[in-house]
Amino acid sequence: EEEQKGFVIREGDDCGWLGYFIGRNKYVQHLSIQRMPEEQIRALMKEVKDNRSIQCVRISNKVRGDVIIDSLAPFILHNGNLKELCVWSVDLGLDGAHSLAEALKKREEKTMTRLS
Repeated sequence: EEEQKGFVIREGDDCGWLGYFIGRNKYVQHLSIQRMPEEQIRALMKEVKDNRSIQCVRISNKVRGDVIIDSLAPFILHNGNLKELCVWSVDLGLDGAHSLAEALKKREEKTMTRLS
């Protein structure tokens, strides 16, 4: 069994550059976002949206749902390998839930096996 490795992002880290490298990486399969400020999530996901190898995204963050969904929607739409999306401790609200449903509905690939 392969050991999963991860990055720990600290205050002041450049999430735009990290997102850039994750977005172009062909081997990253899991992305977990926990306790990140909104501006770091936006910077990270702006570039991660280009990644096609990530199969699992887990988000546990106390931020507004629209921040998460607006940041994730392009990634959800274009990553055909995404199989699992788990969102915890996020206040999606009605608009966020609707936006998430729309992004999932518009996906070209129907590979999702888990949404929680």
